[in-house]
Amino acid sequence: MHGGYTSHVPGAVESFRQIAWLVFKWLLIAFSKLFGLVAVFWLGLLGYGWYTHDRHVKNIAFIISTERKDCEDDKFPIHLIVGNASEQTIEKVTFRFEADTLGEAATSHAFTPIVTTTSSNPRQAGAHLGPRRA
Repeated sequence: MHGGYTSHVPGAVESFRQIAWLVFKWLLIAFSKLFGLVAVFWLGLLGYGWYTHDRHVKNIAFIISTERKDCEDDKFPIHLIVGNASEQTIEKVTFRFEADTLGEAATSHAFTPIVTTTSSNPRQAGAHLGPRRA
């Protein structure tokens, strides 16, 4: 009976290690797959947002002029053209003018947001958003 009872302890410890490693391995695989699925879903959402919105916004340009030949009416001293080089129609544009007073770094003048519903068709060179000239 020498070591009969104690000889099973190393076998039990080894069995526990094998079971613990098996559980850890499968948990690691499960969490890796879950992380992969979440990453694919997140990248899909980012790709969808880029394809449907961001790539079109990148192709819209604001052209601003304060030259007298463009702004003949003193009531409208800023001439703004929205250029649409995207494949989508612009239905609404919202923007806000801000100005700093020369010599006064801390003074900033913000004007109320301007919303226009003038549509700009795809691939159009520009849409005049101010008052129409006669």
